[in-house]
Amino acid sequence: MVDVIVAVRNEARMIAGKLGELDAIDYPADRLRFVIVDGGSSDGTITAITAHAAADARWQALLTNLASKTAQLNEGLVHSEAPWVLVTDADARVPADTLARLVDEAARDPRIGVVGTTIVPHQAHPLDAWHWRMSNWIRCVERRVGGASGLVGAPCYLFRRDILDRFPDDAIADDVHVVCRAARQGARTGIVEGDVMELRVAGSTLGWFCHKVRRTLGYLREVFRFAPELLRTAAPMRTVLLWRALALTMAPAAGLAAGVLLVSVVGLPWVAGLIVVLAAASGIRSAPATRRGGFPDAAAAVALPLWLLLITLTALVLYPFVRQSASYSRLALNAGESDACS
Repeated sequence: MVDVIVAVRNEARMIAGKLGELDAIDYPADRLRFVIVDGGSSDGTITAITAHAAADARWQALLTNLASKTAQLNEGLVHSEAPWVLVTDADARVPADTLARLVDEAARDPRIGVVGTTIVPHQAHPLDAWHWRMSNWIRCVERRVGGASGLVGAPCYLFRRDILDRFPDDAIADDVHVVCRAARQGARTGIVEGDVMELRVAGSTLGWFCHKVRRTLGYLREVFRFAPELLRTAAPMRTVLLWRALALTMAPAAGLAAGVLLVSVVGLPWVAGLIVVLAAASGIRSAPATRRGGFPDAAAAVALPLWLLLITLTALVLYPFVRQSASYSRLALNAGESDACS
């Protein structure tokens, strides 16, 4: 049995496609329940989900005024009874066989408590496309080499219900929290290469940068929340999470040291000029994530580590002074995305 929880708020443009996609899941119908938690929509989303719930007893529409995704997930968990829970976003497009593959991965090893998928952004900014390629590759390598993946992607992940009863009210990165909570209980994280598509992506370099800073702040909150317990976590999750935490907190210092060394060898004008050229070129919208090639795409691949260094530095500086909520942050949808959302 699997309960599918979807937190929504003002998703009129996305909801019809999401509901149809969930109906098409290739999984025994008598083992599926759907809990759609609305956070006070005012654009017709409520009408769509209530009509869908009225037509099928497996569906439940929970109408709340909870604008926070974390609060909505907690409300969904209150109404969840299955031993496994699938969390997926309204803007995620999940292939029909994904749930079966996630369940198969969980059944492969009884120590697995969370399973994620690879993510592909739809018509993404070049930096976002390369970021997801890198993230997918790292998680798959962790899984093959170390027996566990370090993170799951928020658009779609499956977790064992006994991992947690509710998310902390201050959790921003629910996907990171569930992995850390599972590791604390001795459970592992798995991954399947399912290529879930994320429709809502940043439409500009600034939008992408701000979104990644926000996500990094959420990661940092979970790193600091679970840091005292990481050394007591069982292998292999201890190793995976420790290197992730060290990379997130120590990479800026290493990057700055490498930058100082490069400047001392090559000279500041040349390094500054190279950074400006790469930063400018990597921000050019060239091709969708499904197509590669061209100078902007290559520049994005080379410049991505510099951008990630800047993102992490920004998040570390802001962290003591910023307290975010889990209310949805609306990023501009790319042109031409309306067809994919229908």
